[in-house]
Amino acid sequence: MPLPLLCAGQAVYAAALSLCGLTGCYVEGTGWGRNSGTLWTVVMLVVAVALVAVPAALVPWHPRGRVRLGWSVVAALVLVGGAWAGVHPD
Repeated sequence: MPLPLLCAGQAVYAAALSLCGLTGCYVEGTGWGRNSGTLWTVVMLVVAVALVAVPAALVPWHPRGRVRLGWSVVAALVLVGGAWAGVHPD
């Protein structure tokens, strides 16, 4: 799980970079390299959740695959949400 978490962290950082640019949102709301839309941010956050949830769902800790996938997605949303709260500008 360390590698998926590391990759997901990079995806969350890329989402924040896409939203606010290199100088951050605290500098007049725009930064160098800022993307004008939020689509890339949403895509990168979905990728981050998938990077954490899929490997966790593949571990056979429960006999039913849907249960594993459901709990893995919930755990991934909590982890990625916490990381997003740490890097999100507002």
